[in-house]
Amino acid sequence: MRDVIKALKNQNPTIFSDLGEGEEEIKIKYRRRARNPLTSHYILATSPGVWRKAVERGTLRIDLQQVRVEDQSPLIQCTRCLGFGHSKRFCREEVDLCRNCKKADVAQTEHNAFSQDCPTRKRWDEIARSAVAYC
Repeated sequence: MRDVIKALKNQNPTIFSDLGEGEEEIKIKYRRRARNPLTSHYILATSPGVWRKAVERGTLRIDLQQVRVEDQSPLIQCTRCLGFGHSKRFCREEVDLCRNCKKADVAQTEHNAFSQDCPTRKRWDEIARSAVAYC
């Protein structure tokens, strides 16, 4: 896994240029398997400077590939009831369609809980993102 970080730093010098001492920090949080057994998805935690440059650029080079860079929301959503703030392991709710808006007494609950337009999802995402220092 250290080879991944080393390759990122060697093959993407513009991301790491103009950063101060200690601002070029990268840690591998975890690795997810992809459909292709020969590839993996790495989830990285970086310093704010590296994060900002990588997200603005949109892609990074690693070995012979150019890979997409995406910001991952720290929002936790249950895969059983689709509620926010807990995982399936700790779920005690009955399954509903957009139970988040029903629980929050929002007028429109016809949308899916995974919808990007869900007002409760937007609010929870803001709360989750406020706990992470992006700058």
